[in-house]
Amino acid sequence: MNIDTNNFDEFRICLVQDCNLRCKYCSTGFGRWGKEPLVMNKEIIKKSISFMLKNSTTSFMISFSGGETLAFFSDFKYFVDTLTTQKGNKKVLIGVATNGTTLSKEITDYLINNKIKLTFSIDGNKKTNDRNRLALNNQPKSVYDSVIKGFHLLNKSVGNEGLENYIYNAECSLDEEANLYDSVQHLFNIGFTNVLARPVQNSSFTKYKQGNSFNNYLDSLGEITKEILGNLDLADLISGNYNYMLVNIRATILQFYNRENDLHCNAIKNSICINADGTFVPCYLFNTFSTDYLLGDIYSGFKSNKASDLLLSLRSNLTPCKTCSCEKTCHKCYLTFVGNYKPENTPDECKLTRESQKIIMDIASKRFPIIKDKYEKL
Repeated sequence: MNIDTNNFDEFRICLVQDCNLRCKYCSTGFGRWGKEPLVMNKEIIKKSISFMLKNSTTSFMISFSGGETLAFFSDFKYFVDTLTTQKGNKKVLIGVATNGTTLSKEITDYLINNKIKLTFSIDGNKKTNDRNRLALNNQPKSVYDSVIKGFHLLNKSVGNEGLENYIYNAECSLDEEANLYDSVQHLFNIGFTNVLARPVQNSSFTKYKQGNSFNNYLDSLGEITKEILGNLDLADLISGNYNYMLVNIRATILQFYNRENDLHCNAIKNSICINADGTFVPCYLFNTFSTDYLLGDIYSGFKSNKASDLLLSLRSNLTPCKTCSCEKTCHKCYLTFVGNYKPENTPDECKLTRESQKIIMDIASKRFPIIKDKYEKL
């Protein structure tokens, strides 16, 4: 399986290897991945940009994640400004995942002026959010209050630019005490448009098995699915013409509606991650694993042959997917099958995916006749 380096349409950038929060469920070592704090220097930034422009499609996406990117705004601004002056005719979409606590008017104005999409990490109301999302040295005392302050600053910048259809994105991590329905509705009520909600999967924190937490999650998923789809036409769902949406719902229905025979995660094949030290990995989640998954760096170049072999190896581990009910509607995260996976011990992530997709598709098939026809034939 050959990797065409001119075919990358997404790059994940870990510009910052550090974070100003100490969330209890963090699986990235507070953005450090078990390493020392690091911020991508200007030389690596320039070489990373050169690599992306040389090895990408005419239109591609850059997603900043890992540590808290906007805590080092001057470095982020240097990256974006340098890219802007060099990208030529290429169309570049930029997104940033942020905890929202370091936003200022200067930052939000810059983000809006440069059409940069922002995704907030916020877990619901103040009590729910502040239960696990903690600031370094307990400053500020309420992370929720800081996020809401940043959200209002962004909202003001959006208003000043007259962007009536701006989409406000949030990612919501649910622990065993949280209720999906209540958490998502709270985020809708304060102004978020798109919400991605999912149980915490960090094994050192929770496996979502205590008590009835798993069933409660599924029950609340069904409740909010019925409410969101209740008065929505399929055409509006597909086109994105709606007021509020749980991303889990739309992604599941679209993956089913447009299902393909070979629906995989696009890591390595069409997407790679560039770390703060300039190394290449399939995606930032692979930073928790050994150097076996390193695919070169911005100095020595991208190791295409190793990438091809790795992709083939990762896909060969997906054998259990062939008998799964979600085989044609799941992006098949390779990490699920890295390590000591045994078919008889189905990973929690797979169980969550199967049960969630079944609930969403059962409700969607009752709401939309065309979905019902396809669903029954699957």
